[in-house]
Amino acid sequence: VPKAKQRDFGQWLERLDYHTLGNPREDAVIFLDVPISMSDTLIAGRTLGRRDINDENRAYREAVRDEYRHLAAERPNWHLDDCAAGDVIRSIASIGDEIAELFFRRILPAFDARKPT
Repeated sequence: VPKAKQRDFGQWLERLDYHTLGNPREDAVIFLDVPISMSDTLIAGRTLGRRDINDENRAYREAVRDEYRHLAAERPNWHLDDCAAGDVIRSIASIGDEIAELFFRRILPAFDARKPT
């Protein structure tokens, strides 16, 4: 979608998803961010399954990452977890610990605050 039309497209997509189709709104979104250079390395080393059309299109993956980073900065229920530490991917345990902390410190309290008393 061209940059000039992305906001309109996003609004149309939200109306379709939440109003027309009746899907529930997410309480929280956790975006596990991996730099494109690292995802290139992970894709190249993939041994299970096969690459798909998006794996082969680096420019597309860069644009998607940029958009998700923008959404994470713009929307209060979106949370970005940087899965890189310098030039290496963080461990699964480290990422999991950060997600747990995010959940218990930010997501759960926000969810509890919305529940009727």
